[in-house]
Amino acid sequence: IYSTAYQAYLTGMPIMRPLPFLYPDDPNTDKFIMEYMLGDSLLVTCYTDDLYLPEGKWTDWFTGEEYSGPHSCKYMSPESRGGALLAKAGAIIPTQPVMNYIGEKPVESLTLDIFPGGDSSCTIYNDDGISMDYRNGKRSEMLVSCSENKENIQIIISQRRGSFSGKEENCSLNLKIHAPKPISATINMEACEFKYFDGCVNIRIPNTTEGNAVVIFY
Repeated sequence: IYSTAYQAYLTGMPIMRPLPFLYPDDPNTDKFIMEYMLGDSLLVTCYTDDLYLPEGKWTDWFTGEEYSGPHSCKYMSPESRGGALLAKAGAIIPTQPVMNYIGEKPVESLTLDIFPGGDSSCTIYNDDGISMDYRNGKRSEMLVSCSENKENIQIIISQRRGSFSGKEENCSLNLKIHAPKPISATINMEACEFKYFDGCVNIRIPNTTEGNAVVIFY
């Protein structure tokens, strides 16, 4: 959400986007007023069991079930959830440990949920979270791109560029690649360990002070 907020600051593109805004050629999108896109890649419904998915491949964030759009159905939200949450193919979603307030503890790791789909990219933005220093360049950005073909999935992670007060010099990455189990995986052309569970290839990158290239092979 924070990276999407920065995108909104730069471009004026809203964080919450009505479906017709992103899918103007789909005549069905204006009928489902209780759902919206959160950024480019997450579809959210609010207190309704009606679900409509525009064209593309979508993955249920809670269950891992996959859908192909255009598609409409009745959706049963998991207990304690107010609606559906689905990731569009190509999504790269960063998350971090839960905190009660900004700066409660150092951010020593990030998790990237990656849903391969063609060629896609995401810029992960960060700053001190409390001041206006970002206007003076006190911020960091890291570009993550993903591409896939029949033989492999490639993920390129740039070096984190920029600095701000309180920035962790090194922040490890936990990749959760929503894809079938591969034969092997590499980081920077060297074989690496991976774990596969819950439909995800899990790879840890301990060092983000330099760029990294991850490839999983089929």
